[in-house]
Amino acid sequence: MNNRVIEEILETKIKGIKKDDEGNWSTITQSNFSYREQGHVYIGEIEAKSFWYYHRNRSILSCLKKSEPDWILDIGGGNGIVSELLEQNHIQSLLVEPGIDGVSHARRRKVKYIIHGSIHDLIFEDNSIPNVGLFDVLEHIELDIELLKTIYLFMKPGGRLFLTVPAYNWLWSKNDDDVGHFRRYTRKALKRELVPLGFDVEYSTYLFWVLPLFILLFRKLLYRKKIRQKIELEHLTKARISNHIMIMILEIEKLFIHLNLSFPFGSTCLVVARKRVN
Repeated sequence: MNNRVIEEILETKIKGIKKDDEGNWSTITQSNFSYREQGHVYIGEIEAKSFWYYHRNRSILSCLKKSEPDWILDIGGGNGIVSELLEQNHIQSLLVEPGIDGVSHARRRKVKYIIHGSIHDLIFEDNSIPNVGLFDVLEHIELDIELLKTIYLFMKPGGRLFLTVPAYNWLWSKNDDDVGHFRRYTRKALKRELVPLGFDVEYSTYLFWVLPLFILLFRKLLYRKKIRQKIELEHLTKARISNHIMIMILEIEKLFIHLNLSFPFGSTCLVVARKRVN
């Protein structure tokens, strides 16, 4: 059922895309995007071992399960790690990713529907997409409000926007510059952006309550290290016991999500916003 819906969306509701002889979709034009060179390659090597990705992705899944979406448009979905998890849990995904390395990783993960290209190069029919995911994407968009306006137009009334972004400008470090961030957010700042556009914030919380102090203490000390070394160290990929301990410590946040409660602080914001039904 969901497969047929997505195939219809690809064939009739989106302009600016083409299909090759192997059945792969891509945008006709290819805009630039703000992400570090080889970023998908570095991240692809550690995602499956990282406490950070494990916890973020399962927190996202918890929010989506509560809303019971038929399918979701995963914008800027990188290597497809969220789309893969959603599909394993019977939530179909249409992944849009501008980086060819990310697309290649997603294909190896057997993500079924992928468009290689930027959201800026797609033209959607108004009121055609029921659910949208922006998972650590919005901070890479210089004109973030313009993107949210575009998403609002092509979302169906009553549809939901699920997003995660890095929190607090006072946590800004050279790492943010390196990975192509334009800003960090707070729950209040996101609400100030979303509500005037026509969204109602149904739920918001912070994730990774233990990380702000570590970010303050260590990122300024680590910035001279090579990117690969920084990623391995921050994600504890070579420290299995520490990785498992972090996962256990962070479990309390998933309980908060299950109970629809908001955690008061953390290094990531998670928000669910619903397009108003006029």
